Amino acid sequence: MNRSEPVERGEEEKVKRLLTDPKLSSIKSLLEKDHAIDCIMLLYLGKGKWKEAKEFMKRNGLTLSDGTFRARMMEIEDLGLAKSERIDPLKKK
Repeated sequence: MNRSEPVERGEEEKVKRLLTDPKLSSIKSLLEKDHAIDCIMLLYLGKGKWKEAKEFMKRNGLTLSDGTFRARMMEIEDLGLAKSERIDPLKKK
């Protein structure tokens, strides 16, 4: 497959940096895992809690196990891309 237009030199340098920057390797590694993009999109939508995520996925005919969701969220937090909030059982909504 070929692009119909040549790639500008500046664009090629951006791609090269993204592919070779050691600081980005952990993010690239995360994105290669199952459901990582799903979990990032769920966070973007404000559905970073399991109940909300599960309902959204089910409503849209998608699947995501509890274990996978929790593992990806922990990895996303470890990378500093999100912050978990403790659930206070005494707090009333």
